[in-house]
Amino acid sequence: MMVTTNDVTSITQTSAVCGGYVTVYSGASVTARGVCWSTSNQNPTINDNSTTDGTGSGYFTSYISGLTQNTTYYVRAYVISNEGTADGGTKQFTTTKLEYRISEGGVVATSAGGFFYDAGGPNGVYSDNEHYIMTFTSNQGANTKIQMTFTMFSTFSADYLMIYDGMNTSAPLIGSARL
Repeated sequence: MMVTTNDVTSITQTSAVCGGYVTVYSGASVTARGVCWSTSNQNPTINDNSTTDGTGSGYFTSYISGLTQNTTYYVRAYVISNEGTADGGTKQFTTTKLEYRISEGGVVATSAGGFFYDAGGPNGVYSDNEHYIMTFTSNQGANTKIQMTFTMFSTFSADYLMIYDGMNTSAPLIGSARL
């Protein structure tokens, strides 16, 4: 009996999708299969958090929920049969973040919603002469597009926000806001 852990997909702030593939040899009877996950144990077991996703051999899908945003998790598939327990290889993933401060800079890989703010955050103000670049990409693959909906721009008289369609400021400008 053998189980393989699938890649983790559909990662959001509080959930993800995983699963595995169970191969049965010599007539073993599969009584449970699923995934187990942990934030601290790099080789999680069913004694950590786990799902139960049916019985038998073949592919199965596990829906993991109740996760914490911006947290790294270790997940792997398991199978229980009359011959014992087997675990698949461990996969690592990080849940997305709900709020981003542009002052954090860097690249944000996401497939889920969120809000981004200046250095003052959702209730504060920003300082003079702030110059930050933050790049948003999809964590679902290089050719996957992301969609951003801007609900509000709020800047002071001499300030502006510019949005480019690419990985840097030499990409085409697709939007800007200035009071």
